Amino acid sequence: MNPKTIKYHIWKEKNPEKYKANVERQTQKRREHLEEYRVYSRNYYSKNKEKINSYNREYHKTHKECRRNTDFKANYGIDMSIYNKMYLEQDGRCFICNGKFPNHGKLGLVVDHNHETKVVRRLLCIKCNSLLGLSNDNPDLLQKAIDYLMEKTYGYREIL
Repeated sequence: MNPKTIKYHIWKEKNPEKYKANVERQTQKRREHLEEYRVYSRNYYSKNKEKINSYNREYHKTHKECRRNTDFKANYGIDMSIYNKMYLEQDGRCFICNGKFPNHGKLGLVVDHNHETKVVRRLLCIKCNSLLGLSNDNPDLLQKAIDYLMEKTYGYREIL
């Protein structure tokens, strides 16, 4: 963090009332001049598109954990510390298939949640999470699939 940023954070902690008043004042000003801000932002972006995109790419490369934490909070209402606790409780294994997966990265365990209630359930591998998602979390449909797999069936060619 640069020295200006550190000074600002220290000031913010020491003066919470002033900080809150300042934020409210800025918010009110923005509301009053919303269309002007939008036009300014569009123009600024079109003039500085490459610079902005380059900065964003670099930022996302260097702040992966921060970004992941922000995404978890926005999507599931949990942060990385809760994810890591769940991961350790499940011993790094998918709750359904019991497969072992790395803690981080695209092939790690994903957070399964109820899309209606937003309640986080468990950590699953991508295949098991997709299974639930493709069935729309419908236990009856999953039971029909289980029954189908358990039947002694013959292949299509054997019927002919």
